[in-house]
Amino acid sequence: DDSYALFITSTSTIGLEEYKELDWSAFAVTNGIRVEMRYNNVNYELLDVNGKLLGSGQFNQEVTIPTHGNGIRILKVSCADGTAVKKFSILNKE
Repeated sequence: DDSYALFITSTSTIGLEEYKELDWSAFAVTNGIRVEMRYNNVNYELLDVNGKLLGSGQFNQEVTIPTHGNGIRILKVSCADGTAVKKFSILNKE
């Protein structure tokens, strides 16, 4: 049985246009990061701390994204209503 520790830091960027906060949440589950939001046609990118793309895709309202091991992960989600970013420190305990 694996146990997990997750530390979340939420950050957002503001562009030159008026910024609209996305309504979303992300939390750790056994097999990755669970993302839930009220939007459809959402694109995501999962990056490591060096900016290497670990995964990407599209979903409607919810998805579980594999974390690809331990370390700092940056999750970027974007849709027609805006873009948001969260940083995760993933520690999968053996």
